Amino acid sequence: LALVLTACSKEKSEEHEQASAEDHAENATVVTLTTQQLSNIRLEIARVKESSVPISLTLPGKVMLNERRRTEITARLSGRVDKVSAFAGERVAAGQMLAQIFSQDFLTMQMEYLQAAERAQRLGGENNDQSTAKTILLSARKKLEVVGLSETDLRQLETAKEPMGFLPVRAPFASAVLNTEIVQGQFVELGAHLFEIADLSTLWVLAD
Repeated sequence: LALVLTACSKEKSEEHEQASAEDHAENATVVTLTTQQLSNIRLEIARVKESSVPISLTLPGKVMLNERRRTEITARLSGRVDKVSAFAGERVAAGQMLAQIFSQDFLTMQMEYLQAAERAQRLGGENNDQSTAKTILLSARKKLEVVGLSETDLRQLETAKEPMGFLPVRAPFASAVLNTEIVQGQFVELGAHLFEIADLSTLWVLAD
């Protein structure tokens, strides 16, 4: 009985496939070409597959600054602009001095740092007072780093044991000065815009 059922099922399957093929043939459009026609149209046959197709586009757009290499430099302390060393259109190197600002707050920060360094050195050893002194020293150092002093500036301050007269404003990376909004003798508040700079070695093109 099993053999009979299997044979019947196989026959029905073959009949179904044959019927489907006949229906498809009736609905399909068949194009027959001669050898000469195939040669003329240069017919090529290939397996269907996914691939990338390069497409050339001509689009309107505009050249823009690389926003990852553009920055605005603001005053990190209030004070009087003593000197301006860079102006719009000039190229500056990384770390180059752009301006100097006289700030009473900057002088106070430096004195606090020198006093904290002296106290930490005087106490020495490992005790509660020394631990407190180190914490105060690190805090005073962090303040100077935040306003823009480099490791070289801090070493110079520790060696000279005298506060620097002016807060240096330096370029964070090699760039071009796009605009300058300060002049010598001007008083600036905390957060005031000083310079806008950008690295022009790479640019963006924004295509519509």
